[in-house]
Amino acid sequence: MIRYLVVLSLLTSGWGAAQGQKVLLLNVQKGELPNDASAQVALTTEFPEKQGGVSLKVAFGKGAFGQYNPKLKDWTGLRYLRLFAHNPQDKPVALYLAVRDKDTANYDTRADLSFTLQPGLNNVSLDLSTLKRNNDPKPLDLASIRQWFIAAQAEAPDQVLYFGDIVLESEAGGAQPAAAGAEAPPATAPAEATQALKKLILEGRIRIEIDSVTIQDLVAAGLAPGGPAATPGPAATASSPGGPQKLVLLDTFGGQVPNDGPATFSLSEDHAQELGGKSVKVTYTSKEEAFGMGAWSAGTRFVGNWEGYNVLRFEAFNATDKLLGCYLGIRDQNPGYENRADLPFRLAPGLNKVELAIGAIVTNAGKQLDKTDIRHWFIPCDQEATVYFANFRLETK
Repeated sequence: MIRYLVVLSLLTSGWGAAQGQKVLLLNVQKGELPNDASAQVALTTEFPEKQGGVSLKVAFGKGAFGQYNPKLKDWTGLRYLRLFAHNPQDKPVALYLAVRDKDTANYDTRADLSFTLQPGLNNVSLDLSTLKRNNDPKPLDLASIRQWFIAAQAEAPDQVLYFGDIVLESEAGGAQPAAAGAEAPPATAPAEATQALKKLILEGRIRIEIDSVTIQDLVAAGLAPGGPAATPGPAATASSPGGPQKLVLLDTFGGQVPNDGPATFSLSEDHAQELGGKSVKVTYTSKEEAFGMGAWSAGTRFVGNWEGYNVLRFEAFNATDKLLGCYLGIRDQNPGYENRADLPFRLAPGLNKVELAIGAIVTNAGKQLDKTDIRHWFIPCDQEATVYFANFRLETK
């Protein structure tokens, strides 16, 4: 009963009252330099984020740049780290964001998120809800950040990249901060409304577990905007009680294989005990190779409507002794890199249980991806490796 009272107090204060937060972590446009840099950094007018502005020129080599003991130590309620970056090279560059909290003592207790800069201008959005310690089950404490930095996946002495402002945004932030008086997502889409409700609670600094108090319960009781008369859309149908809670994208257990390369793949029973059944054995021989599923192959089962699902999960067995940087690329009907969404993740040696948040997924240009019309998804890797992937599925929680 206490949970409902807390939720109601927030709802009655105005569903649209809590607006998206946007906090500058590194204000490059105002000339701020990172206070922690082993890479060579300098302000420059080359490749600015805004016309007439400046950028941070970074020559990585073996180094990194970031902030130690940053002014903003409490990242609670801030969902995305966003930045503009220019890669002047003619090939992609693999990077990662590393975050340390008060309990971080080493690599295992640090949290890393991989991402890739394609040639030219990149609009990067990293989902902080996916931050997990590299080899420690203890959750990262976002209220006590002690250090963050950006480094290259591989040593590159001549590698130079250009960065604009680095910003933290709340769940409602999007590519721009929410306008005053902007309406919250309608209660006709419970998956989105639940996220908005979580945002309200986080921004109010009320730390409770609300997963068991779903927005459907409140709508049904007439306590949330929309009321009992609201008409469920596709998202409500997918995530409502009694509806499908899981949707299989690639049924490796049933013998389904991808329909898109060019990485070499085959059905395998290797590591079936760890993975729970058959998997797809993928052999990567270069960074350009990937595997996945496309809607263009006739006669192949393809799931194109992801609306109503918040999480994509799968298992992967990394057969190497190296940490691998990967990302899930997702395309809707709009072509081009800027209209694609990239979700980075890393694979430690051995078994990995991967969970990628797709509830508020945006494209590389910061726009909403059309989850009702997905046409292609794929996974590349940043180095030569053999990886076994199994049981790709969408879930509501």
